[in-house]
Amino acid sequence: MRTLRRTRIAFLVLLLGLTATALVFRTMRQKVEDETRAYFDDHAYKATDALAHRFQTYLAGLRASQGLFVAMRDVSYAQWKRYVETLDLPRNYAGINGVGFVRYVPADGKAAYEEEVRRTHGAAEATYARFEVKPASDRPGYFVLEFLEPLEKNRQAIGLDLGFEQARREALETARDTGRAAASGRITLVQDAARTPGLMVALPVYHRDLPHGTVEERRAALLGYVYAPFRAISVVEETLSAAVRQTFDLTITHRGEVMYGGEDGQDAPAARSLYRRDFFLDIAGQTWKLAFRSRPGVHMGSGQRLPAIVLALGAVVSLLLFWITWSLASSRGRAEALATRMTAHLRESENRLREHTQLLEIRVEERTAELKVAKVAADAAKEAADAANLAKSEFLASMSHELRTPLNGILGYAQILSRSRSLSDKEAQGISVIQQCGTHLLTLINDILDLSKIEARKMELFPRALHVQSFVQGLVEIFRVRAEQKGIAFTYEQAGELPAGVRADEKRLLQVLLNLLGNAVKFTEAGRVVFRVRALDGEARALDGEARAPAQRSPGALRALRFEVEDTGVGLSAAQRERLFLPFEQVGTGKRLTEGTGLGLAISARIVELMGSAIQVRSEPGKGSSFWFDVRLPEAGEWAKASTVVARGRVTGYEGPRKKILVIDDHPENRAVLVDLLAPLGFEVTAAEDGQGGLAQAAALAPDVVITDLLMPGVDGIELMRHLREAPERRGLVIIVSSASVFEADQHRSLSAGGDDFLAKPVRADELLDKLRRHLGIAWIYAQEKGAANEAPPAGAPEAEPPAGGVDAGLVAPPPEALAVLLDLANKGRVKPLLEEAARLAQADPRLQPFVAQIRRLGADFEIKKLRAMLRSCADAARGVDGAP
Repeated sequence: MRTLRRTRIAFLVLLLGLTATALVFRTMRQKVEDETRAYFDDHAYKATDALAHRFQTYLAGLRASQGLFVAMRDVSYAQWKRYVETLDLPRNYAGINGVGFVRYVPADGKAAYEEEVRRTHGAAEATYARFEVKPASDRPGYFVLEFLEPLEKNRQAIGLDLGFEQARREALETARDTGRAAASGRITLVQDAARTPGLMVALPVYHRDLPHGTVEERRAALLGYVYAPFRAISVVEETLSAAVRQTFDLTITHRGEVMYGGEDGQDAPAARSLYRRDFFLDIAGQTWKLAFRSRPGVHMGSGQRLPAIVLALGAVVSLLLFWITWSLASSRGRAEALATRMTAHLRESENRLREHTQLLEIRVEERTAELKVAKVAADAAKEAADAANLAKSEFLASMSHELRTPLNGILGYAQILSRSRSLSDKEAQGISVIQQCGTHLLTLINDILDLSKIEARKMELFPRALHVQSFVQGLVEIFRVRAEQKGIAFTYEQAGELPAGVRADEKRLLQVLLNLLGNAVKFTEAGRVVFRVRALDGEARALDGEARAPAQRSPGALRALRFEVEDTGVGLSAAQRERLFLPFEQVGTGKRLTEGTGLGLAISARIVELMGSAIQVRSEPGKGSSFWFDVRLPEAGEWAKASTVVARGRVTGYEGPRKKILVIDDHPENRAVLVDLLAPLGFEVTAAEDGQGGLAQAAALAPDVVITDLLMPGVDGIELMRHLREAPERRGLVIIVSSASVFEADQHRSLSAGGDDFLAKPVRADELLDKLRRHLGIAWIYAQEKGAANEAPPAGAPEAEPPAGGVDAGLVAPPPEALAVLLDLANKGRVKPLLEEAARLAQADPRLQPFVAQIRRLGADFEIKKLRAMLRSCADAARGVDGAP
């Protein structure tokens, strides 16, 4: 009984499998049939749409041809031929047999018209030498095919009267009366040797001087038609590819007449077609019926064999399931025993898994505890590192403030004393030494602060427009003098076309190049130092994608430049090159090892990294070194505007009413520097030693400008500015913060608290005066503007310093041509040739001796900017820039 039940189950599985297979087969067959029908319909629709689009293209070409006759009163054969050649029929109007012009000729004008055509067109084409209207029978009017290009395959149609046949005449009359394009019914083209069905389309052309608003007016104004004949088979074959035409049978009929495929009265071999679809297409007023019929044996959809495959697989699977079920039923006893053994094994495995899971949980808890301990240690280390960084930043800020405070007094009084005219040469030299040493100490402090900024990732670049040649020539002149003093050669080499101006952080770029050039001069005892600047736009394509000619560069395009410094100095070993860019590392020997802080190359390398590049080194002990880096900088067109600001000389006062200045600083030397610097210029300067006193003085004096320190006992600079800004009566007060704390955070905090500007200590006189000029709107009075001698100084007397913005009032300047030569040499930084040219001018004209003396003075001191400003002023005066005649 049990065996019979198991057998029934096996046959039931077979029955269910076959039933399911049949259902799936039927469903999939229906789906494939639906997809095939949709595929057929889609191809038929696309074919119809393609034919419609093709005829629209033909009509557009005819409308363009109509425009030729509208634009011109008459068109010659040569003009028509050239026009049709420009249409490029094989490329743009494939399937069209040609484009022609049909002229309407009244019956009484036929003979004169034939003679006129033979006379006007016969010379250009032999066909027209024997031109006549055909067929030659008499008719009320003639529609004569005068032009039809290309002529080679349409020559026998020239002169044909298209009105001799009813289908053609109806199309022409319809076009004439409606003013629109009209197509004919089925016709046979006279030039078609195969005599296949065709059609023609005509578009009327009217005399442009006659009205054609009504039917009667259009008939009276008719000039002719632009005309195109077609072979239906050519249109279809050029529009539909061979692969598409093989997909179905297509029959095109018009009023029961077959235009393409099939025979008259029949659409297609429909008896053998599984799918059928009809479309109607309007061809310039004529309706074509497009009958699409599927071809036997052509599969139009994907997966045609899939239902049969599913049926076969379903049957195989059903038989397989039957066999499996039968086998399982016959061996159930063995399976139950096997299941019992497997269950026992599974339980044993489950117990072992549970034990392993418990052991794993214990280990995870132990590891978690270790990670927590490690995290606590890491957090503590991070806090310690943050605290150390904070302590370092606070220490550097404090040391900067403490070091800059005495430096402010040293450099400030050095600037004040250097302005005195009562100093002896020895005293002036001593003050110069003080100023140089103080500046060197300030440079060392700035290097340490720069390194701190870099390590804290707070250093930023501030690009501005700079003139490349002026920037480079300034460096060249500086280091040429240094090299000559040391007895070595210094050479500048330029490769490629450098841009006139670029946008870059001039201060940081100058800092890097000063360091590289300074090291090259310092470590070279004999030989030479070469400074190269190269434009890489034509070489390093990887920097800017591809090289472009200068005329093709867009404004602001990136320019790739390489700066290289090569020397014949001591060179570096491999071990020294590895330590070269580390902070506080010096790789020199002897005296050179003690010079500097060992920070220059480390800071330079990091600045170049901020510019998106890296300093490269090539060196060999005893043979010298080469340092270079490549940068991409945006080209700048506004460099000239940024480069026109020059110093004009020594300030002695200012124009306008007197201004009151209040100086607040807790260090007396800082107060004394500002008082002694500003009081001689005509300012009413008052000093206060702390913030509280500063508030009292501000209330009593109502100053125009307050110059205050930040760090002061009691009321500090921040609180002082808040109190000053709270008073409505001091709304226009200018506050300048002068502090030795030069970190960006201190500057931002000062400006946010109410400061108008920031002045770093030690105070530089030119920066202070420039800020006062901008904020107070005053004009400085310079020493040179009070007058100058007209004669040259006596022999042995020191030469007077020329005004930076021009030449002394009484001096005689050279003619404009000579000034242009001098200015060109100054712009190129060629000081020696400029001095030689100036000496030649002085020999030729003794009146130029005072002018040449000023040129010689500025050239000897390498005051290139002042020299250029002086020459520009003279050139502008010579051209009458200031209104002079």
